[in-house]
Amino acid sequence: MRNSILNFVLKNALFPSLAVIFVISFYISARDLQAISFSYPKGVIALLVVLFVWTLFSEGKKWSQSKEELDEANFLANKVKEFKKPLLMMVTFLVYILFFDDIGFFVTTGLFLLFMFIILGQRRPMIILLNIIGLLLLCYVLFTVTLSLPLPSGLFI
Repeated sequence: MRNSILNFVLKNALFPSLAVIFVISFYISARDLQAISFSYPKGVIALLVVLFVWTLFSEGKKWSQSKEELDEANFLANKVKEFKKPLLMMVTFLVYILFFDDIGFFVTTGLFLLFMFIILGQRRPMIILLNIIGLLLLCYVLFTVTLSLPLPSGLFI
């Protein structure tokens, strides 16, 4: 019984719970804004809280309907396999954030997208290359050309 509760919490309830905590902390920190400035974030926050509570409720209902018990070895093997991709994605995102200002937008984002495509299972180099070039070109046109906002430059570009 303990393993199934832990399995439910790790698999289904952890992200919505953390997201609700984040949304509530954002609400507390943003409530000092002027009334007109706070109206849009307030609506988005309310919608997110409703969606997260709904997700928790539906996942809890699903969990209570299926009472499968896993033995300890199976549980650990499933957890490692299940969290391998998200952990790799988080590490990749963390490295992206750390090197963003030093290396520059285009190089860092290109490498970030490359690693994310590989982690997500895309193995065709032409598809990866076209997507990276297209997304970088879209960002350049949108921010630099259209909005006249310079993207961070670093060592290489």
